[in-house]
Amino acid sequence: MLSRARHAVQQRLDELSPGRLVSGRVAKLVPFGAVVRLADGLEGLLHVSQVSRLYVQNVSEVLTRGEELTCVVLKVDLADGSLALSTKMLESRPGEMLDDRAALLARSSQIEGRVELRQ
Repeated sequence: MLSRARHAVQQRLDELSPGRLVSGRVAKLVPFGAVVRLADGLEGLLHVSQVSRLYVQNVSEVLTRGEELTCVVLKVDLADGSLALSTKMLESRPGEMLDDRAALLARSSQIEGRVELRQ
């Protein structure tokens, strides 16, 4: 049986390939990151280690529920329909997501399509 999340991911596979930019809102904060709900209701995980290139101990000190974000798709898992997201891939310098998030997200919303994934 095909799960709803898995089916939704398969339907949007071209749009959700690694490196693609997606926009959404923080739906929930959890100890290990934030659940980001995309416009069509699909959800992805922004793991705490993917928020910034600087260490983030507690994601709730950085993000708030309902906040709009632009993220990079890191990984799509067709087996369970999950999405791994990143905002640190958008940083031009370590810590930009922490101290100048508005400028980073404004600049990121102007980027079209995809970004090159880097470690």
